[in-house]
Amino acid sequence: MNTTKLIAAINAGLVAEDAWDKALSDALKAVGDASRDEVRVVILPVIAAKCKCVTKDGAGKAKGTQVLDSEHANYEAAKSVLRRWLEAMFGKVESTGSSEPVKFTREQKAAAKAFLKLFESKAQAVKALSA
Repeated sequence: MNTTKLIAAINAGLVAEDAWDKALSDALKAVGDASRDEVRVVILPVIAAKCKCVTKDGAGKAKGTQVLDSEHANYEAAKSVLRRWLEAMFGKVESTGSSEPVKFTREQKAAAKAFLKLFESKAQAVKALSA
């Protein structure tokens, strides 16, 4: 990864919206075979500075890295810009799913029970849904 060229490309894209396509192209060339996390480490301070958002030491799974300070007034703007750049270079990260359990209505539960009664086992019901 050529960090100097990557930072220059990010800066160019942050300065003028009409420079986005060229800046992204330059950034992709500079990234080479670096991983999303490696690139994030390099561009986070650049984006934080441009968005006037402070960074802090990460905690939990982000321990040992810098993160945007979620208490800062410009946090959401910086987070959006960072996400836009990373998604443009690496694609969207798949969601790991909701942390909240799904809640079903009484009607949905009754319909599921009635459906399951049509089959001898849950496995047969799942197989029927897959067909």
